[in-house]
Amino acid sequence: MNESNDLSDRELEILKLVATGASNKEIAQKLFISLNTVKVHLRNIFAKIGVASRTEAAMYSVKIGLVSTPTLTNETSLEEDSESDRPLPEGIFPTSQMLTRSAARPYWLNGFLIAAAIAVIVLGLSVLMVIRNQRASEVASAIQSQPAQSERWKNLTPMPTARFGLAVAVVDNQVYAIAGETDQGVTGVVEKFDPSSNLWTERASKPTPVSDASAAVTGGEIYIPGGRLVDGSVTNINEIYNPRENRWKEAAPMPTALSAFANVAFEGKLYLFGGWDGKTYVDSVYRYDPELDEWIELSPMPTARGFAGAVVVGEKVYVFGGFNEKKTLAVNEVYSPSLDGTQEKPWETGVPLPAGISAMSAANLGEIIHVMGGESTQPSGLTMLEYFPQQKKWQVLDGSVDQPWSHLGLAPLGTRLILVGGKLNGVPTDQVVAYQALYTYAIPLVP
Repeated sequence: MNESNDLSDRELEILKLVATGASNKEIAQKLFISLNTVKVHLRNIFAKIGVASRTEAAMYSVKIGLVSTPTLTNETSLEEDSESDRPLPEGIFPTSQMLTRSAARPYWLNGFLIAAAIAVIVLGLSVLMVIRNQRASEVASAIQSQPAQSERWKNLTPMPTARFGLAVAVVDNQVYAIAGETDQGVTGVVEKFDPSSNLWTERASKPTPVSDASAAVTGGEIYIPGGRLVDGSVTNINEIYNPRENRWKEAAPMPTALSAFANVAFEGKLYLFGGWDGKTYVDSVYRYDPELDEWIELSPMPTARGFAGAVVVGEKVYVFGGFNEKKTLAVNEVYSPSLDGTQEKPWETGVPLPAGISAMSAANLGEIIHVMGGESTQPSGLTMLEYFPQQKKWQVLDGSVDQPWSHLGLAPLGTRLILVGGKLNGVPTDQVVAYQALYTYAIPLVP
């Protein structure tokens, strides 16, 4: 997607939904954002890519490889009404002119026409219910036929450099494993994995070797702020990698040196939560704006901690687990960036993890939070959890790794999660495996 550099991750997500024929209302519901926010995003997208209609936007998404085949509709405006707001076509219900004409008809004829219309509606609804029930049965059968957990795993080519505490990011369907700690110490090595060829290649090393750092992607670039240095101290350096040019550059440093923080990209900006400042675990929250190249301190987390997980779903950031010098935590705190700086509280308490977990990796796949690995208060093999934000429910899954696996990297790719490196039974590992997290099924619309 070489021509999509100016679009943020959220804008690319919305553009892809437009290309699949989703309406503004459907996009808002899927991404848990307001209808007005969708319209604002679409205005920005249309301006950036130079199109004037949804059809042109869909064709552009094919051009940059976002989708292979668009679903074109007759809706050309970014301001199109939601399905429920559109006027019904004439003939389905009487218009004002029809009502005027009907006044001249005999009373019994009007009653007959109304009864006939009701009969047609009832018949139509009955047919729709039959189709809906059949589709529900087909979906249930498909779900029941999903492979067992053990069949969802696939070993991939090992990473050339075994390490843990590494940063992992995905750009243009390529997985980048950056820095971390080997059995020889902290490194700045960068290696790229191509899932289509199952091969690794070495790239330009990070200028400042670090461990216990995390990556966030926006505008096609990978941001790696902070981290733990070779001598064990922490840094506030902020280095950015351009994977297309295989080049590093330095940006404005963080307000304070940190490692072991949780890091996400949201609406084209970076958000950092907690971490270790070299002396203690902190509750601080920082936002970095790449366009302004500046950091701003925001409302702190309710719970100070490091080695937590953070995932964006809709317009909220879920920050869960971690360690606070005393114990491994199960806390789950939910942050709303749009509320920070207003009279409303940006933090709320979410459903806690089933057990305390730290040093895990997590990602949003299919609007489900997937948590992989970590150091848990209930020692076992690979910890696997799913969280459903709408149902506010955690689900524990069975893993295929029978040794403790922590400090690993996680890359969401399509319907799969790629697990990279980490500590396997306390030792740096080069292991790379793919987990089939989601399955898609083609369900016919009619029998």
